[in-house]
Formats: sequence, C-alpha cells, structure tokens
Amino acid sequence: MKTNDGVNPYALHMLRIESLYRNSEAVDRALAPIGDAIASCAQNLEEAEITADSAYIDVVIDSETEMIETHLGTAFVVCQTYVTSIVSSVMALHKFRKKETGVDLLTTKGNKVSIISFGSHFIKGSCYTEIQTIDAFANYFKHRDEWQQPWSTLSRPAQRHTIQVLLAAGGEEGSTGNLRTGAEVLGNSEYKNVHVFTAILTNWCNNIRCSYDSELRSDSLL
Repeated sequence: MKTNDGVNPYALHMLRIESLYRNSEAVDRALAPIGDAIASCAQNLEEAEITADSAYIDVVIDSETEMIETHLGTAFVVCQTYVTSIVSSVMALHKFRKKETGVDLLTTKGNKVSIISFGSHFIKGSCYTEIQTIDAFANYFKHRDEWQQPWSTLSRPAQRHTIQVLLAAGGEEGSTGNLRTGAEVLGNSEYKNVHVFTAILTNWCNNIRCSYDSELRSDSLL
C-alpha cells in the first residue's frame, strides 16, 4: 500500500519502531551514571563495615541502601519512558490499520497490557513478563508515597494491577527494599548492573518489530 506520493504509511510506522530499537543505546547511556552511583553506594557500605562503630555502620547502611533504592527507582522510570515510546508507536500502527481497513492487526491487541505482555520473558513463577515488571516497579517508585495502607484498600484498577505484579515479583507491603527485589528478579542482583535492563528492553523491542514486520509482510502491506 502506498499513498499518492509513493510513501508506504506502514513502512513509516515500522521505521519509527525500528528507530527506537536502534536507539536503545541512548537508554543505556542514561542508565550508566545510575549504575555508577549505585556502585559508589556499595563501596561506601563496604568501607563502613571496616569500622568497629556499630552505630555508624547502622547509619551508613540505612542511608546508602535508601539511596540504592532511589537510584534503582530512577532507572526503572528511565526504562518505562522507553517502554511508553514503543507502546505508543505500536498503538499508532494499530489505529492506522483499523482506520484504513476496519481490520485490526493480530500480533497484539494493540493496548498497553497486551503489548507489554508480548515478546518478553516471564518472571519465574509468575504470569507477568519482564517488561510488565519494569513498568510496575517504575509506577511503584513514582506513586508509592501516595498509596494508603494496607494495599488491599486501594481500589483504582491501575493501582491494583501494579500491586499484583509487585507481589508476583516478590515485593512486599511495607518493605524498604522493594526496588532491590525488582532488580534481583530481573537479573540485576548486584544492583549496579543496570545494563541488564537495557538488554531486556532491546530484546523485547526487537521481538515487537520482527513480529509486526512479519505480519505486515504476510498481508502484503510492506
């Protein structure tokens, strides 16, 4: 399919997804200083353990672990921004296809939940993908102070969904280490290895672009 000026609109939509895939290194560059900051916190913890002053050790542990949580939360939000860009691009492709032909694409259902559930590994022992987990922990970091306790009293669907993913990933209500738990379940047990998140995002985006490319080609739209 081409427009009057010879441009294939489906190719333009796929070009947007392709460019996001190629530019995932920008996410990696954004995450790099966060990883360095977490490594610095870990170093401070190691140095504190050398002292015999238990009160000082406790203060340092509380301070540095809180900073690690904050840095990891920031990393999750950076990743979520990338996820949102991919989701928006895929939704735009679905919208165009539906508007032009009245027929929807089949790779996903074209909504956020379906898109972030596709093309990513499931967290061990759960029904949620790595991308869903990243998205949920980013939401937790941004909104945790707004949530009343107990979590069971939260009624908004988005909040309840986020909590379901958190709990499935090992998060706990009242825990001060939920973001570290999120990092661990995603394969970043040392916390500083935030590049693990980039690899997850890149793999997911590649699966998205390849699957939609294949579907569009099978329908002779590319």
